[in-house]
Amino acid sequence: MKNLYIQFREEKSGWKEKLLYYYKPIELKNVERDQELEMEEKLVELPKWKKKEKFKQKIEEIRKKEKINQFLFTEEVKNYLGEEVIKKEQCKLHQKINRSFLWEELQYLLKCQGKNTQNIDLYLLVNEYSKEMKEVLSFFALSYKVINILSKNQKYYTRWIERMEEKEQTNFIYSRNYRKSLAKAKIIINIDFTSQDLKKFKLNPNAILFNLSEEKLSFQQVFNGILVTGVGMEADEQKLGIYSELKSFSFEEIYLARMDPNLSYEEVIRKIKKDNVKVKYLKGINGIIDEKEYKCLL
Repeated sequence: MKNLYIQFREEKSGWKEKLLYYYKPIELKNVERDQELEMEEKLVELPKWKKKEKFKQKIEEIRKKEKINQFLFTEEVKNYLGEEVIKKEQCKLHQKINRSFLWEELQYLLKCQGKNTQNIDLYLLVNEYSKEMKEVLSFFALSYKVINILSKNQKYYTRWIERMEEKEQTNFIYSRNYRKSLAKAKIIINIDFTSQDLKKFKLNPNAILFNLSEEKLSFQQVFNGILVTGVGMEADEQKLGIYSELKSFSFEEIYLARMDPNLSYEEVIRKIKKDNVKVKYLKGINGIIDEKEYKCLL
């Protein structure tokens, strides 16, 4: 595995520097570290004056030459390149971030509300039917009262739920009543439904909805609840080997880009707990969500 970090280079913008860099081959330098990591990491700094198309060409050059597993960009570079360029690189990583930290996000929310998992019903909007998603559902079912599944893949999920019941895991419900199933739901997790899909439902206007999909949701009805769109995590970065050179990069992206992609969902959650990675705040459409807002919905 090899991760590549891309940021702008702090340099003078005189013609000599530009000329020098133009003829100078791409330089990848090792990321500073005091401990051995499971993968190789490189850092490349590109000049701000380079045009987008040239930037894209450089990225492709690096991809072919270095066999990169994951690209990571600073926010400044992301904003410069635009979503159309970085989406390919970021899509899988963002999906991993959304799913991997969901357990801790829910624990944080319930702690703010003074509740525990045993009394909570979760509603999941999920069309994806995969090994990973079944691992996620099974893991949550061990702690939560009821897992309600809403999906276009009724045939697959109803059969899977029947198999789970044979193993005495009986707190899964496939909800067939699309119109009313979310009217009383307090916590909703959207895996991959679109705004168009949500039009079919009557949402609880005071629900807390975690949006894990890539699409930004819009509502046709009045929604006074909380829409969670992201998370800020924190940990002892020095202990985890995230040193000064990477200060401009997202902690969440670095942490999960380094994680073995072959770990099961349960193993991912165990590692997060072992590394003492915790939720610092949840993000909504207007930025960081104040903890008081969760209590207001009680």
